[in-house]
Amino acid sequence: MSAPPAERAPVPGLDLRLVPAAAATWALVAALVRAGGPAAPHGGAVPSLASAALLAGVAWALLRLRPRRRGAAGRVGRVIRMRRGAAARLSAAMAAVTAAAGAASTGLRQWAAARHPLTGRAGGLARLTLELTGAPRATEHGAAAEAAVPGLPGRVPLFGDAGLLAHDQGTRMGALVAVREGARDSVNGLALTLRGEPAWTAPPAGFAARVREGLADIAAGLPAGPDALVPAMVLGDERGFGPGYRRMMADSGLAHLTAVSGANVALVAGAAAWAAGGAGPRARVAAGMVALAGFPAVVGTEPSVLRAMVTGVVGLLAVLLGRRGQAVPALAFGVVVLLVAAPDLAVAPGFMLSVAATAGLVLLAEPVAARLVTLPTVARWPAPAVRAVAVALTAHVTTAPVLAATVGRVPQIAVAANLLAAPAVAPVTVFGMAAAALVGVHATWPATVLVWLAAPFAWWVHAIGGAAADLAGGGAGGGLTGALAVCAAFAAFLARPRAVAGATGAAGLAAAVALAAGLHHPVAPPGWAAAACPVGGEIRVVTAAAADAGEMAGLDRRCRRALRAGGAPHPGGTMVVADLAAAQELDGRAGLAWILVADCGRRARARIRTPSGIPVACPLRDGPVALYPAGPRIWSGRGTMEP
Repeated sequence: MSAPPAERAPVPGLDLRLVPAAAATWALVAALVRAGGPAAPHGGAVPSLASAALLAGVAWALLRLRPRRRGAAGRVGRVIRMRRGAAARLSAAMAAVTAAAGAASTGLRQWAAARHPLTGRAGGLARLTLELTGAPRATEHGAAAEAAVPGLPGRVPLFGDAGLLAHDQGTRMGALVAVREGARDSVNGLALTLRGEPAWTAPPAGFAARVREGLADIAAGLPAGPDALVPAMVLGDERGFGPGYRRMMADSGLAHLTAVSGANVALVAGAAAWAAGGAGPRARVAAGMVALAGFPAVVGTEPSVLRAMVTGVVGLLAVLLGRRGQAVPALAFGVVVLLVAAPDLAVAPGFMLSVAATAGLVLLAEPVAARLVTLPTVARWPAPAVRAVAVALTAHVTTAPVLAATVGRVPQIAVAANLLAAPAVAPVTVFGMAAAALVGVHATWPATVLVWLAAPFAWWVHAIGGAAADLAGGGAGGGLTGALAVCAAFAAFLARPRAVAGATGAAGLAAAVALAAGLHHPVAPPGWAAAACPVGGEIRVVTAAAADAGEMAGLDRRCRRALRAGGAPHPGGTMVVADLAAAQELDGRAGLAWILVADCGRRARARIRTPSGIPVACPLRDGPVALYPAGPRIWSGRGTMEP
């Protein structure tokens, strides 16, 4: 029996008082960071500091403003209006104060960056000491990382060759670098490129370094796929990722699984609180805070980690003070604190995605779940399955506009891929975190067992990512048009869930028919001179003349569809070699049009050429490939034409 109305607990509304302050601070700091840089006078510090002073004056005036008293008539209405006006003035004053703090922090950092000796060396060379603040990652042209330079505010993008991947975050080095103005907005506005090998390096030491290296060493013994995914999903260590691997995760919509964020923070804090289960609520909260404080030292200070850590601390304080459900104020407070502490986050795509996803889950996950259960089929599902669908759908919709604005594409297959991968995420994280803790205390054998227990689940995530990325449209999404379509469909679902669900089911059935017929495989443009297809783990070469003679019967459906536009015979030889080293040995051979490599390796770039310009293709990695004489150019099974 339900309780009488008088006995029911009141349902708390959303506390949005900090949202205007967070929005104003973010907008102002982002504008000031974009307006700064080495080319701006004093690095853009003058407008930033002037904005801070102006906003401080506005806040002071708002706090001192008092309404004039009038006669006694309409006293009740006047009191209500006075209270509303006072609340509005307080909210505006709070926004002015936080925005002033963000502007002052930005201006002081821009001033310090403009006076740093490295800024004056832009366009030249400098020999300096730097420290890697994140794990290097493979790129199409070598490797990239972020580094800190003594005395220079913010972090600096650092580029180098593949040798940079041998180092981890926390490594200190002395090196000769080329200094230039960076393409990415930041308070210092610089970017560095290594020239030659570092003169000296000091590898990281201590507990964090031992954990990262130990987990990576154990995972190296796993099969391909899990060997790179386990360190990435547990500690955000993507050194085992090549450009193709990273592209696969992005195209499938699973890249967020390797960006350590809220889920990892929740598991770490929850495990610490569980370990202190018999010590009372205050001790459990304290244990969770200690774990959160040490977590960034191990995984790095990526935007998603910082955001999750700050909001996690605020959430634990809310639990301790008895104010549960304060997720929106916690998120807004975390945004303000992080923007004041690190203004560069205002223009960081990772930070935007993290905040957008968190805000969407807080505000929309429950309404979406409530509408899902109105569908007859979904109503029979268990509650965890309904929540999983609601979370995946909400996160995809709320991050779609950010992806369209920053990356230019929205992986529409992300919802399905995340739903299929979701059951395996928690086991990888839990087993991996436990293994990392054991590595830290030199318990290698138990850690190895846990890593191998995580391997099958990591393999499943890898398999889902590969299958989703292979589908045409997995990495595409129409950019802004696709994002608007996603948001419009989501709004329609909130208004008419049954109608939209029916239309979605019909579209899904049509998509299944298209997939079964192979219509999703891309088709190479006409005019190719030769092609190569993977057949049974080997490379089969097809010339245009052979294709015209009908010798394509032994190829699979994907390859036949890719080459159906027809080719044009052209003289030029083809060589199939085992690896990229063998391809380099063929460089300069007369009459050689292109080189096919069986094993390009995980870190190979998407576009590969020998020093003399002979294109190199990887059919076993990219699917069917076709060679065009003009250029020459290569079309790959991903539907892209490489110049």
